[in-house]
Amino acid sequence: EFEARVALNQENLAKMVYQAATTMTLPVKCFLTMAKLAIQAKRSHDAGSECLRWYLRLLAQVAAQGPGENLQKFAVALRELVHLHLSRNDCWGCFEEVVGLLKSFPWIASCYPKSELEWLCAVAWGNCQHSLKVGDISWALRWVTAAVDLVGHCPAFEASKEKMERIAQLCRESSSGSSSQQ
Repeated sequence: EFEARVALNQENLAKMVYQAATTMTLPVKCFLTMAKLAIQAKRSHDAGSECLRWYLRLLAQVAAQGPGENLQKFAVALRELVHLHLSRNDCWGCFEEVVGLLKSFPWIASCYPKSELEWLCAVAWGNCQHSLKVGDISWALRWVTAAVDLVGHCPAFEASKEKMERIAQLCRESSSGSSSQQ
């Protein structure tokens, strides 16, 4: 049914995905398949994002039960979801999800693909730099905080950790200074 609705370019596909996910028990792989269909159609961005969100959520539940190839799948799906978002800040939830997983289940860092952790750290750091460039301190602080949280798991970026922490402190000071002036 989903494939037919994608082909017909029907609206509210994301709502259909949410209803299916909350009322049925579908295999995890179904959400990945539906995401691919929606993404390939290039007309169903919201539905593709919703499918990948559910796929990630279900994989995270499985991954939390033990390591394995599920973390590799989760990492790949997370990267796809980040790429699907239309703006830098729209994908913030993806970063919150992975940082939350790493904090809640520290052992995940040893199983999570290092190249994907490094990619996430680099993206968060780049988004921080962009936010600073456009003067959006609140988003810069969010992004640099995610980068700092991720950098501890990325030996390739260890040399940047001190700089990231300094930027985070400057953003906090700037945020508290501007909020006390209002």
